[in-house]
Amino acid sequence: MEDVKEKALDAWLQLITAINTERIVTSMTFNEAVVCNILNRNKEQVFTATELCNKMKMQKSLMNRTLTSMEEKGWISRIRSTLDKRQVFVKWNEQANAIYEKEHQAVLNLVDRILSKVGYEKANEVIQMFSLIASVAQGEIQ
Repeated sequence: MEDVKEKALDAWLQLITAINTERIVTSMTFNEAVVCNILNRNKEQVFTATELCNKMKMQKSLMNRTLTSMEEKGWISRIRSTLDKRQVFVKWNEQANAIYEKEHQAVLNLVDRILSKVGYEKANEVIQMFSLIASVAQGEIQ
C-alpha cells in the first residue's frame, strides 16, 4: 500500500511540476486567471471578495492583492453596495474579454495537446478521474 501511495504522490508531483513549468498563461497570474474564469463564466452574477475566497479556497489578503491588481489593469470594477456600505461587489469589465479569451485559448490548446496524447476516447475517463480526485481532495481539506 505504501508503494502505491508513493507512486500516486510521484505522479501528482510530476503533473503539477509539468503544468507549472509550462507557464500556459502569460498575461496574468494563476490567481488572476482563476478569478477571470469565475467572473467570465458568471457575467450576470456579482461576487464579493469573500465569495471568491470561498470558491478558490484563498486567504482574503491574497484575494485583495489579486483584485487590486486586476482593478488596476481595468479587468474588474469594485462596486460598494448601496444597502450595506461594508459590502463590495466585484464586477467583470467587458474590456477584459479579449485578454481573457487569448489566455483561455492557450489553456485549451494545452488541454488539447494532452488529450491528443492520452486519446480522445479516454477523455471522459480523464475528466471523471480528475473530478473525483478534486472532490475527494476538497472534502479532505475542508
